[in-house]
Amino acid sequence: MTRPRRSGAGTWGRWLRRLPERQVAALRALRAIWSEDRFIVIGAAAVACHIGLAWRGTADLDLSVAAGPDAYAGDLQALGWRRERGAPQRWTTPAGGLVDVVPGAAALVRRGGFAWPEGGAEMSLVGFRLAFADAAPVVLAPRLRVRIASLRSVVVLKMAAYLDRPWERETDLEDLAHILSRFLADDAPERWSDEIVDRGLDFEDAGPFLLGAQIGGLADRAERGLIRRFLAALDDPGDRLSTLSRMARRSPAGWTDPDRLGLRWGAFRAGFERPGRRGRGSPTSPIRRGPGPDRP
Repeated sequence: MTRPRRSGAGTWGRWLRRLPERQVAALRALRAIWSEDRFIVIGAAAVACHIGLAWRGTADLDLSVAAGPDAYAGDLQALGWRRERGAPQRWTTPAGGLVDVVPGAAALVRRGGFAWPEGGAEMSLVGFRLAFADAAPVVLAPRLRVRIASLRSVVVLKMAAYLDRPWERETDLEDLAHILSRFLADDAPERWSDEIVDRGLDFEDAGPFLLGAQIGGLADRAERGLIRRFLAALDDPGDRLSTLSRMARRSPAGWTDPDRLGLRWGAFRAGFERPGRRGRGSPTSPIRRGPGPDRP
Protein backbone atom coordinates (compact mmCIF):
# COMPACT_ATOMS: atom_id res chain seq x y z
CA MET A 1 0.00 0.00 0.00
CA THR A 2 1.39 3.42 -0.87
CA ARG A 3 0.64 6.91 0.29
CA PRO A 4 -1.43 8.83 -2.25
CA ARG A 5 0.16 11.62 -4.21
CA ARG A 6 -1.45 14.95 -4.77
CA SER A 7 -3.22 15.53 -8.05
CA GLY A 8 -4.79 18.56 -9.63
CA ALA A 9 -8.07 17.72 -7.93
CA GLY A 10 -6.75 17.48 -4.40
CA THR A 11 -5.58 14.70 -2.10
CA TRP A 12 -6.83 11.19 -2.69
CA GLY A 13 -8.03 9.61 0.52
CA ARG A 14 -5.79 8.03 3.12
CA TRP A 15 -4.50 5.21 0.99
CA LEU A 16 -4.28 4.48 -2.67
CA ARG A 17 -4.37 0.84 -3.54
CA ARG A 18 -1.77 -0.35 -6.01
CA LEU A 19 -3.43 -1.92 -9.03
CA PRO A 20 -2.20 -5.27 -10.43
CA GLU A 21 0.82 -4.97 -12.69
CA ARG A 22 -1.12 -6.06 -15.79
CA GLN A 23 -3.58 -3.24 -15.25
CA VAL A 24 -0.81 -0.73 -14.65
CA ALA A 25 0.93 -1.91 -17.84
CA ALA A 26 -2.30 -1.52 -19.83
CA LEU A 27 -2.79 2.01 -18.51
CA ARG A 28 0.81 2.92 -19.35
CA ALA A 29 0.28 1.71 -22.90
CA LEU A 30 -2.85 3.81 -23.25
CA ARG A 31 -1.24 6.94 -21.81
CA ALA A 32 1.52 6.57 -24.38
CA ILE A 33 -1.03 7.14 -27.17
CA TRP A 34 -3.93 8.95 -25.47
CA SER A 35 -4.07 12.17 -23.50
CA GLU A 36 -5.14 12.19 -19.87
CA ASP A 37 -8.56 13.58 -20.78
CA ARG A 38 -9.24 10.88 -23.38
CA PHE A 39 -10.39 8.14 -21.00
CA ILE A 40 -11.34 7.34 -17.42
CA VAL A 41 -11.05 4.25 -15.20
CA ILE A 42 -14.44 2.97 -14.03
CA GLY A 43 -15.80 -0.23 -12.51
CA ALA A 44 -14.08 -2.43 -9.96
CA ALA A 45 -10.63 -0.91 -10.56
CA ALA A 46 -12.00 2.53 -9.67
CA VAL A 47 -13.60 1.11 -6.52
CA ALA A 48 -10.28 -0.53 -5.60
CA CYS A 49 -8.45 2.78 -5.91
CA HIS A 50 -10.91 4.42 -3.52
CA ILE A 51 -11.61 1.85 -0.81
CA GLY A 52 -9.94 -1.39 -1.83
CA LEU A 53 -11.75 -4.48 -3.07
CA ALA A 54 -11.12 -6.89 -0.21
CA TRP A 55 -14.53 -8.56 -0.52
CA ARG A 56 -13.86 -9.92 -4.02
CA GLY A 57 -11.27 -10.06 -6.75
CA THR A 58 -11.41 -8.83 -10.32
CA ALA A 59 -9.32 -9.80 -13.30
CA ASP A 60 -10.36 -7.09 -15.72
CA LEU A 61 -9.89 -3.35 -16.06
CA ASP A 62 -12.90 -1.22 -16.99
CA LEU A 63 -12.47 2.01 -18.94
CA SER A 64 -14.55 4.50 -20.85
CA VAL A 65 -13.07 6.45 -23.75
CA ALA A 66 -14.44 9.74 -25.05
CA ALA A 67 -15.04 8.35 -28.54
CA GLY A 68 -17.56 6.39 -30.59
CA PRO A 69 -17.48 2.59 -30.79
CA ASP A 70 -15.38 2.51 -33.98
CA ALA A 71 -13.12 5.49 -33.35
CA TYR A 72 -10.62 3.88 -30.98
CA ALA A 73 -10.34 0.28 -32.25
CA GLY A 74 -7.39 1.08 -34.52
CA ASP A 75 -5.45 2.60 -31.62
CA LEU A 76 -5.89 -0.53 -29.50
CA GLN A 77 -5.04 -2.85 -32.37
CA ALA A 78 -1.84 -0.87 -32.95
CA LEU A 79 -0.88 -1.70 -29.36
CA GLY A 80 -1.29 -5.39 -30.15
CA TRP A 81 -4.58 -5.69 -28.27
CA ARG A 82 -7.11 -8.23 -29.58
CA ARG A 83 -10.87 -7.77 -29.49
CA GLU A 84 -12.80 -10.72 -28.11
CA ARG A 85 -15.22 -12.24 -30.59
CA GLY A 86 -18.82 -11.84 -29.47
CA ALA A 87 -17.93 -9.28 -26.78
CA PRO A 88 -17.09 -6.01 -28.56
CA GLN A 89 -16.20 -4.16 -25.38
CA ARG A 90 -13.56 -6.70 -24.28
CA TRP A 91 -9.91 -6.56 -25.32
CA THR A 92 -6.95 -8.77 -24.44
CA THR A 93 -3.54 -7.15 -24.07
CA PRO A 94 -0.30 -8.81 -25.23
CA ALA A 95 0.41 -9.62 -21.57
CA GLY A 96 -2.92 -11.43 -21.25
CA GLY A 97 -4.73 -8.68 -19.37
CA LEU A 98 -8.46 -8.18 -19.90
CA VAL A 99 -9.72 -4.65 -20.54
CA ASP A 100 -13.34 -3.67 -21.09
CA VAL A 101 -13.63 -0.41 -23.04
CA VAL A 102 -16.97 1.40 -23.21
CA PRO A 103 -17.47 4.19 -25.77
CA GLY A 104 -18.26 7.47 -24.02
CA ALA A 105 -18.37 10.06 -26.80
CA ALA A 106 -20.21 13.19 -25.67
CA ALA A 107 -22.87 12.82 -28.37
CA LEU A 108 -23.59 9.22 -27.31
CA VAL A 109 -23.76 10.20 -23.65
CA ARG A 110 -26.21 13.02 -24.43
CA ARG A 111 -28.32 10.51 -26.37
CA GLY A 112 -28.29 8.20 -23.35
CA GLY A 113 -26.91 5.10 -25.06
CA PHE A 114 -25.82 3.38 -28.26
CA ALA A 115 -25.93 0.06 -30.09
CA TRP A 116 -22.74 -1.85 -30.83
CA PRO A 117 -22.06 -2.17 -34.56
CA GLU A 118 -23.04 -5.31 -36.45
CA GLY A 119 -26.25 -5.87 -34.56
CA GLY A 120 -24.80 -5.68 -31.08
CA ALA A 121 -26.84 -5.09 -27.96
CA GLU A 122 -28.08 -1.66 -26.95
CA MET A 123 -26.13 -0.19 -24.02
CA SER A 124 -27.29 2.58 -21.71
CA LEU A 125 -24.84 5.40 -21.02
CA VAL A 126 -26.86 7.10 -18.29
CA GLY A 127 -24.36 8.01 -15.58
CA PHE A 128 -21.37 8.44 -17.89
CA ARG A 129 -21.90 12.20 -18.00
CA LEU A 130 -21.34 12.29 -14.25
CA ALA A 131 -18.46 9.80 -14.45
CA PHE A 132 -16.48 11.98 -16.88
CA ALA A 133 -17.35 15.25 -15.15
CA ASP A 134 -16.51 13.92 -11.68
CA ALA A 135 -13.31 12.01 -12.50
CA ALA A 136 -10.05 13.14 -10.92
CA PRO A 137 -6.47 12.73 -12.19
CA VAL A 138 -4.42 10.49 -9.90
CA VAL A 139 -0.82 9.29 -9.92
CA LEU A 140 -1.13 5.49 -9.79
CA ALA A 141 2.54 4.69 -10.30
CA PRO A 142 5.73 6.60 -11.15
CA ARG A 143 5.15 8.66 -14.31
CA LEU A 144 1.60 7.33 -14.65
CA ARG A 145 -1.31 9.68 -14.08
CA VAL A 146 -4.81 8.70 -15.15
CA ARG A 147 -8.32 9.91 -14.42
CA ILE A 148 -10.33 7.75 -12.01
CA ALA A 149 -14.11 7.93 -11.77
CA SER A 150 -15.33 9.16 -8.40
CA LEU A 151 -16.87 6.69 -6.01
CA ARG A 152 -20.19 8.52 -6.19
CA SER A 153 -20.30 8.28 -9.99
CA VAL A 154 -19.38 4.58 -9.84
CA VAL A 155 -22.45 4.08 -7.65
CA VAL A 156 -24.65 5.47 -10.44
CA LEU A 157 -22.91 3.35 -13.09
CA LYS A 158 -23.37 0.20 -11.03
CA MET A 159 -27.05 0.95 -10.51
CA ALA A 160 -27.40 1.37 -14.28
CA ALA A 161 -25.50 -1.86 -15.00
CA TYR A 162 -27.72 -3.81 -12.64
CA LEU A 163 -30.94 -2.40 -14.08
CA ASP A 164 -29.71 -3.26 -17.60
CA ARG A 165 -29.02 -6.92 -16.80
CA PRO A 166 -30.26 -7.70 -13.28
CA TRP A 167 -29.75 -11.46 -13.32
CA GLU A 168 -26.15 -11.14 -14.53
CA ARG A 169 -24.96 -8.30 -12.32
CA GLU A 170 -25.08 -9.59 -8.75
CA THR A 171 -21.50 -8.40 -8.16
CA ASP A 172 -22.78 -4.85 -8.71
CA LEU A 173 -25.21 -5.32 -5.83
CA GLU A 174 -22.33 -6.59 -3.70
CA ASP A 175 -20.14 -3.62 -4.62
CA LEU A 176 -22.94 -1.13 -3.92
CA ALA A 177 -23.46 -2.52 -0.42
CA HIS A 178 -19.74 -2.34 0.38
CA ILE A 179 -19.42 1.18 -1.03
CA LEU A 180 -22.40 2.27 1.07
CA SER A 181 -20.80 0.85 4.22
CA ARG A 182 -17.29 2.22 3.56
CA PHE A 183 -17.96 5.56 1.90
CA LEU A 184 -17.26 7.49 5.10
CA ALA A 185 -14.35 6.65 7.41
CA ASP A 186 -15.35 5.73 10.96
CA ASP A 187 -13.56 8.78 12.35
CA ALA A 188 -14.65 11.24 9.66
CA PRO A 189 -15.86 14.49 11.28
CA GLU A 190 -18.84 14.55 8.91
CA ARG A 191 -20.40 11.78 10.99
CA TRP A 192 -21.00 14.36 13.71
CA SER A 193 -21.92 17.35 11.56
CA ASP A 194 -24.80 19.57 12.66
CA GLU A 195 -27.07 18.16 9.96
CA ILE A 196 -26.40 14.54 10.93
CA VAL A 197 -27.00 15.31 14.62
CA ASP A 198 -30.10 17.41 13.93
CA ARG A 199 -31.61 14.61 11.85
CA GLY A 200 -30.88 12.07 14.58
CA LEU A 201 -29.19 9.70 12.13
CA ASP A 202 -27.57 6.53 13.43
CA PHE A 203 -23.80 6.10 13.08
CA GLU A 204 -24.27 3.65 10.20
CA ASP A 205 -26.67 6.00 8.41
CA ALA A 206 -24.28 8.95 8.16
CA GLY A 207 -22.23 7.56 5.26
CA PRO A 208 -25.23 6.49 3.15
CA PHE A 209 -26.96 9.83 3.80
CA LEU A 210 -23.92 11.88 2.75
CA LEU A 211 -23.28 9.69 -0.28
CA GLY A 212 -26.88 10.20 -1.37
CA ALA A 213 -26.62 13.93 -0.76
CA GLN A 214 -23.46 14.24 -2.86
CA ILE A 215 -24.99 12.30 -5.74
CA GLY A 216 -28.24 14.23 -5.47
CA GLY A 217 -26.32 17.49 -5.76
CA LEU A 218 -24.63 16.45 -9.02
CA ALA A 219 -27.03 14.14 -10.86
CA ASP A 220 -28.98 15.38 -13.88
CA ARG A 221 -32.59 14.48 -14.69
CA ALA A 222 -31.80 11.20 -16.45
CA GLU A 223 -29.42 10.10 -13.69
CA ARG A 224 -31.96 11.00 -11.00
CA GLY A 225 -34.60 8.97 -12.80
CA LEU A 226 -32.30 5.95 -12.98
CA ILE A 227 -31.41 6.19 -9.27
CA ARG A 228 -35.09 6.38 -8.33
CA ARG A 229 -35.79 3.26 -10.41
CA PHE A 230 -33.09 1.39 -8.54
CA LEU A 231 -34.33 2.56 -5.14
CA ALA A 232 -37.88 1.61 -6.11
CA ALA A 233 -36.69 -1.95 -6.80
CA LEU A 234 -35.14 -2.10 -3.33
CA ASP A 235 -38.34 -0.82 -1.72
CA ASP A 236 -40.73 -3.08 -3.65
CA PRO A 237 -41.87 -6.03 -1.49
CA GLY A 238 -43.13 -7.73 -4.65
CA ASP A 239 -39.86 -7.30 -6.55
CA ARG A 240 -39.56 -10.46 -8.64
CA LEU A 241 -35.81 -9.98 -8.84
CA SER A 242 -35.44 -10.00 -5.02
CA THR A 243 -32.96 -7.14 -5.39
CA LEU A 244 -32.72 -6.24 -1.69
CA SER A 245 -32.45 -9.85 -0.50
CA ARG A 246 -29.80 -10.69 -3.08
CA MET A 247 -27.80 -7.63 -2.08
CA ALA A 248 -28.13 -8.50 1.62
CA ARG A 249 -26.66 -11.96 1.05
CA ARG A 250 -23.48 -10.36 -0.32
CA SER A 251 -23.29 -7.39 2.05
CA PRO A 252 -20.62 -6.69 4.69
CA ALA A 253 -20.89 -8.30 8.11
CA GLY A 254 -23.60 -6.59 10.12
CA TRP A 255 -25.51 -5.53 7.00
CA THR A 256 -26.80 -8.92 5.86
CA ASP A 257 -30.28 -8.52 7.31
CA PRO A 258 -32.51 -7.18 4.50
CA ASP A 259 -34.51 -4.95 6.86
CA ARG A 260 -31.38 -3.40 8.30
CA LEU A 261 -29.88 -2.96 4.84
CA GLY A 262 -33.12 -1.34 3.72
CA LEU A 263 -32.73 1.26 6.49
CA ARG A 264 -29.28 2.16 5.17
CA TRP A 265 -30.70 2.69 1.69
CA GLY A 266 -33.48 4.73 3.28
CA ALA A 267 -30.78 7.05 4.63
CA PHE A 268 -29.25 7.23 1.16
CA ARG A 269 -32.64 8.18 -0.27
CA ALA A 270 -33.11 10.88 2.39
CA GLY A 271 -29.79 12.44 1.40
CA PHE A 272 -30.47 12.05 -2.30
CA GLU A 273 -33.89 13.73 -2.05
CA ARG A 274 -32.73 16.41 0.39
CA PRO A 275 -34.29 19.67 -0.82
CA GLY A 276 -32.37 22.80 -1.70
CA ARG A 277 -29.01 21.19 -2.41
CA ARG A 278 -29.35 20.16 -6.03
CA GLY A 279 -26.48 21.20 -8.27
CA ARG A 280 -24.22 22.34 -5.44
CA GLY A 281 -20.57 21.47 -5.19
CA SER A 282 -17.79 21.15 -7.71
CA PRO A 283 -17.74 17.88 -9.65
CA THR A 284 -13.98 17.68 -9.19
CA SER A 285 -13.90 18.59 -5.48
CA PRO A 286 -12.03 16.13 -3.23
CA ILE A 287 -14.23 13.28 -2.04
CA ARG A 288 -14.16 11.99 1.50
CA ARG A 289 -13.35 8.30 1.29
CA GLY A 290 -13.66 5.37 3.58
CA PRO A 291 -10.90 3.33 5.24
CA GLY A 292 -8.12 1.86 3.14
CA PRO A 293 -8.27 -1.80 2.16
CA ASP A 294 -5.98 -2.88 5.02
CA ARG A 295 -7.95 -1.06 7.67
CA PRO A 296 -10.95 -2.43 9.58
